[in-house]
Amino acid sequence: KSTLPIAGALLYWVSRTEGFRDLWNGTGREPLEEEKALERRIHEHQADIVMMEAELKRLESEKAAGWEEEARRLGSEIASKQAESRSLSGELHRSRTRLRSAMLFIALSALLLYPLQYFSLPLIAEVLVGKVGKGLLLGNLLGSLFFGNLIANSAQARLPDIRLPFIGRVPIQRFIQAGVSLMAGVWVFTRLMPGSLLAAGAASLGAAALIALAGRLTNRGWIKLFGAGFAAIWLPAVVWAFPTLLPFLSVPAAMMISLLAIGMFYGPAFVALTSYFQANAKQGNMGRLIGAQGSFFNSAVSLGYGLISMAAALMSPALPSLLAVIGAAAAIGGVAFWFAPRFLPGLPASMTEKKS
Repeated sequence: KSTLPIAGALLYWVSRTEGFRDLWNGTGREPLEEEKALERRIHEHQADIVMMEAELKRLESEKAAGWEEEARRLGSEIASKQAESRSLSGELHRSRTRLRSAMLFIALSALLLYPLQYFSLPLIAEVLVGKVGKGLLLGNLLGSLFFGNLIANSAQARLPDIRLPFIGRVPIQRFIQAGVSLMAGVWVFTRLMPGSLLAAGAASLGAAALIALAGRLTNRGWIKLFGAGFAAIWLPAVVWAFPTLLPFLSVPAAMMISLLAIGMFYGPAFVALTSYFQANAKQGNMGRLIGAQGSFFNSAVSLGYGLISMAAALMSPALPSLLAVIGAAAAIGGVAFWFAPRFLPGLPASMTEKKS
């Protein structure tokens, strides 16, 4: 009664297509000049190693005075060259397989988000308020997810300046960001903590701080911090399992806060990965590569649905234990994303942009 076999079959079928094989083995990538430089350096190192090994054999055969010390020096140099050559070969391999890595991380992001968004949230809403109020709560939960995305997008907007009397030139995105910060306060005042002006003011200030942070992050930063957003799923898990620990916070409110954090980090990280994929794919082969990547993406989503539904079926009751399972998966995924830039050469060197 599990969808996992058919999801696995779909994944296997996708892996047999020609477009997927081009993507997996790296032939569909756009070659970089850095790869040619790496190949030259590796060739030079290999040539140096061959010469030094030949010299070492000569020393060992002749055994002239002081040959042992010279042999030790050559052996040390050979080991150093071999280690450097292995490092360069690994760097070259990561560059050649960067499309594969991008595809895998895009699929991993889908594996984490979509089962949560389309399977877990409806289940959570129904368990919390029943079938009658499920629609309203689910709308609030999804709204929180997309509001987090709105915070990140407003921070990344780059629009022309306008001139205001007595103030001077102001970028238009500042008004958008101010509006989003105000919306955060209204959201808290009307939904999370109804009637609390203090909480509303804190929410507006918090949203402004998040916008300021989001405006500084590069694509490298968004990808590395992907897991930080998903780690927020532990908040409703703890509130649900230990209600006396944070008595001022209800489970629905904790869910909304965690989904805001997830939405804030997921959107920009996903855009960073997909834009990286398209920028590194061979232009003449773009359609087939994107088709293979999209098919693998959907296969990963199907696999995620199978896994989350199986986990829910094995637990009785499914909640809040299911949130802990999602949190554990998010922790593993977060570690993978922290090290993702190592496999995606060409990303910005720093997690944040330098102030001009």
